[in-house]
Amino acid sequence: MQKYYSVFTTKSFLFYLFIFFTAANFGQQKSIELNQQFGINSGVSKSKAFQIDYKNTSPFIMLSAYTKDVVFDDVIYYRLMANETWEDWRLLEDSHDSEIYDRVVFGPAYIEQAFEEIQFKTKNPSNSSFVFRLFFPKFTKSISEKKK
Repeated sequence: MQKYYSVFTTKSFLFYLFIFFTAANFGQQKSIELNQQFGINSGVSKSKAFQIDYKNTSPFIMLSAYTKDVVFDDVIYYRLMANETWEDWRLLEDSHDSEIYDRVVFGPAYIEQAFEEIQFKTKNPSNSSFVFRLFFPKFTKSISEKKK
């Protein structure tokens, strides 16, 4: 009597299962995207204050931003409200790590404290739409964007 061997053994099944759950786990990182339109016509150089419920439940938050306005040639600042007090404006550095042709990238900046709100500004508003991204490591327990 001839025995049939399956190519899909228990070891290979466990290996593929491990790969699947590892990929699914990395896909569960937490992030919040905040959209802001600065504009010449409106003179808007400061964003609204975005309420974020962050209780310092991870070692850091990574802040980055980008605009598809490739001729944008200004700086971006951000500030945090902690304990109902606005802190000083901080520079969000222009990223010089790589060549990206379809956008201007800023950051990363690492935030290592609890805060209630975050706000952004630029000195010379253009008709630039920005996406600000707050990235939280997957083990961050409590985070949500509050709508005003």
